[in-house]
Amino acid sequence: MFEVNRSIAVVRPTQAFYDWYVSLPDSTKETFAAVREDRQSYLLPKIETKVSSSEIISDELAHTIFEWELILRGIDDEYWPTNRTKIDNLLEWFEIQIVPLVVDTSEDDLSRQRM
Repeated sequence: MFEVNRSIAVVRPTQAFYDWYVSLPDSTKETFAAVREDRQSYLLPKIETKVSSSEIISDELAHTIFEWELILRGIDDEYWPTNRTKIDNLLEWFEIQIVPLVVDTSEDDLSRQRM
């Protein structure tokens, strides 16, 4: 096993996101629990001490994560909220759990693809 020089942000929708999401045209009307189970993880620079999301995630990165969450859920950009450019906006719509230690249990090399 190997320690990776990254930390992780696990992003889950909040009730505020869910209420907005199910109000959209063509919404699947999934339950809140089902929407929360569909979560993403984002690699961050290595964090050595416990920090809050707002200490490690810049407004620029928050904006990017917010948009990826919308893209990955297949939400048409014409419905995207305008208030998605600050970490406070992200934290209103998504719960973020910071995981400081990342352990790679695979012997395979890591690979990256630009998205």
